[in-house]
Amino acid sequence: MHPHHSAAGPVVGEDSEPDLRVRAWLVFAAMMLVRAFVAVRYPLVPDETYFWEWSRHLAAGYYDHPPGIAWTIAAGVAALGDTTLGVRAGALLCTGIAAAALIIAARDLGGAAAALRASLVFALLPLSSALVLATPDAPLAAAVSLTLLAVLRATDAHNTGTRSLGWWILAGLASGMGMATKLSGVLVPAGIAVACAWIPAYRKQFRTPGPYAAVALASVIMIPVLRWNATHEWVAFHFQLDHGFGDGASGGIAGALARVFEFVGGQLLVTAVVLGVAMAVVVARAMRGRLGKRARLVAVVAVLCFAVMLVSALRSSAQPNWTAVAYPSLVLLLAVGTRRTADSVRLRWGLALAGVIVAIGYAHVFALVPVPAAVAARDPLDRGYGWAELAQAMNARATSERVAGSVFLAGNRYQDASELAFHSPGRPVTFSLNIGGRRNAYDHWMRFADTARVGDHLLLALDELRRLPAGVIQIASDTTPALHPAVASLAPHFTEVVRDSLVSLSRGSTVVMERRLWILRGWRGVWPSVQILPP
Repeated sequence: MHPHHSAAGPVVGEDSEPDLRVRAWLVFAAMMLVRAFVAVRYPLVPDETYFWEWSRHLAAGYYDHPPGIAWTIAAGVAALGDTTLGVRAGALLCTGIAAAALIIAARDLGGAAAALRASLVFALLPLSSALVLATPDAPLAAAVSLTLLAVLRATDAHNTGTRSLGWWILAGLASGMGMATKLSGVLVPAGIAVACAWIPAYRKQFRTPGPYAAVALASVIMIPVLRWNATHEWVAFHFQLDHGFGDGASGGIAGALARVFEFVGGQLLVTAVVLGVAMAVVVARAMRGRLGKRARLVAVVAVLCFAVMLVSALRSSAQPNWTAVAYPSLVLLLAVGTRRTADSVRLRWGLALAGVIVAIGYAHVFALVPVPAAVAARDPLDRGYGWAELAQAMNARATSERVAGSVFLAGNRYQDASELAFHSPGRPVTFSLNIGGRRNAYDHWMRFADTARVGDHLLLALDELRRLPAGVIQIASDTTPALHPAVASLAPHFTEVVRDSLVSLSRGSTVVMERRLWILRGWRGVWPSVQILPP
């Protein structure tokens, strides 16, 4: 394999190729060390404990996503136990795989200078810094980055015959793993197919066995996922389609424009603005063919991913991380497309601003920057704090209740239930009741009514909706107007309901949120017909 050197000069200095390669891997090593430290220090947020619960119920599919993240977490937990690092170990490894693949691909396309740029951009991009979390975005980033590297090498003129076929097989394996992690992963092989059909130099690939071998292998990987969904009413597909495209009439044209502006603003935020603008410039240049056919192929993938997400934003509020499937392509293009002086200046400023944003985020994680209480209550970085204290309070209360019958812990949302399970001694089974809420994976697992016996108790943590005196609530036979809606639904099916203590979930001296404990004693053996909202 011979690297293709572009006219791009290094961002800093006029160092030799070996020096630049060493710097690229030093940046990679520093990034991994910092993220490993963050992975140990920062408590698990509710989505992570929810996916950890998936790893305790390993399957070929789940309500929200394919199973890739569950198996990734299960591997880390098998090696390091049910610890914060164990849950995140797989995501951390995937981050390293993604970064390494992009560094190697950038060097293939633009030499050691491009490799250094890829390493810097990936390390400092705010969206990339979140890949330390155990969410589907981390294994997706690894799969997409490996797919891009493999396809670029498979289509390189220096690789023919069995060498090209081998790279296509790797591309099929990686793209299959990407789709088995997040359904949006299908956009990458779709983009590659479009690029090979559109760019004349790549059309000959359809006359070789490589692309077909890749599609066949990716399809085989997806068979268990498809079979699971076929036996579960295609719930993951319905959830994702409804989640991303199901709200098209909301707000009319004004609403659609507002969502587009929100989408664009979110992308500028996760790219530190300047890097986002630089990415847009280099994508436009690559699409016009000014960076060569190989960069053009990568640009087609990025454009297709963003086009689909833009359509989604027209119909439903899109989260900034939904475009994560496109960012390996954008990092690679930015690394190989920085040729002019203006590009280098823009990249330097972008990296500097991104570095400041990431540093502030990490300083906040390490409690080096104080955050006002009003901000903390809405700060997504504080969502992981206070759950251990809530679990301690609930387990202490449960111990005092174990006079007659068993006591089961529950929340009304998957976030609360999964955090309670992770932080409780012995990692017990907990329940997410989902009364009045949307469906989730807990609906496919053993539920309270399937586990408990008549006379058992339920200890429930709920949002505090109204201020009522703690103590025993007298249950009316037909209505309980003063109760939390979830408790009101359950109360007729228990002999006694107690509105217990209010627990503050805090980060240091700052209260992040509160949960009210409810004790429902003496289950009568009947479960209510609960209303579960559509996804």
